[in-house]
Amino acid sequence: MTDLQKRILDIFREVRDILDRNGITYFAIGGTCIGAVRHGGFIPWDDDLDIAVPIEQFGRMLDLLKAELPPHFELYTGAERKHYRYIFVKVTDNRTTFIEKTEIGYPDAYKGVFIDIMPISGVLPDKRFYSRIKRYFSMNVRRRFEKGESGSSFVRHAARWAAAHLPVRYSFFSDRYMAFLAEHPFEGAEYTGYVWWSEPEKLTFPKRFFAETVELPFEDTVMKCPAGYDGYLTAQFGNYMEYPPEKDREAHHYALVRTDVPYGYYKDNPGRVREDYRDE
Repeated sequence: MTDLQKRILDIFREVRDILDRNGITYFAIGGTCIGAVRHGGFIPWDDDLDIAVPIEQFGRMLDLLKAELPPHFELYTGAERKHYRYIFVKVTDNRTTFIEKTEIGYPDAYKGVFIDIMPISGVLPDKRFYSRIKRYFSMNVRRRFEKGESGSSFVRHAARWAAAHLPVRYSFFSDRYMAFLAEHPFEGAEYTGYVWWSEPEKLTFPKRFFAETVELPFEDTVMKCPAGYDGYLTAQFGNYMEYPPEKDREAHHYALVRTDVPYGYYKDNPGRVREDYRDE
């Protein structure tokens, strides 16, 4: 393991113990699930860890994490940070730094090394359901950021500006998104998914893959994965047991990473962020 992965695993252990102690279900998803199945731990070049928790248990999980996490671990959500663009939550280590390229210039989005926790809900695989998800995803980002991508049309810039100045709290659309998911429980669903981004169709799967969990070795501990991990991973990734080409074996994030510097240092010294990022 890299030093970064060791830090990530420390966060996971703490979160897992809280979830297990309180009967909260979780599943390893994405590359974390591939890592457990194919490598018995992290994918060697991976730089994150993702788990999903059923939407019915998500609110209780947040309350438990707020109450039981040690002081050096923080629950990181869009409710407290305007420029956090995602629907899911993170648990971060405030003794470290992990500032992604897209976060530079937005100090309230700075964070430490983290794990991601995503809500997994029932999914109706139809145009109306997916349209709602995409609308909430898009409006959530627009509400939080005035500035559009370079090269965007005037209409897109105007739409983003208008959304950013709506007379509603900046978490309005992420709150609506979570309320919409809560209307589609994980239990009893035919299809499920962690539909958090602009292509929710690609994150929709038969619920039977997630009907139960199985513990698999993960580094020096264990990780709960969907018992139907083969069907799930095949549906999302195809032949997931085959290694990608050498050129594609790289971390997901472009980020300033320091495992021995608190991210608060960069909030207090904003000019250092771009300088240190260039040195990465």
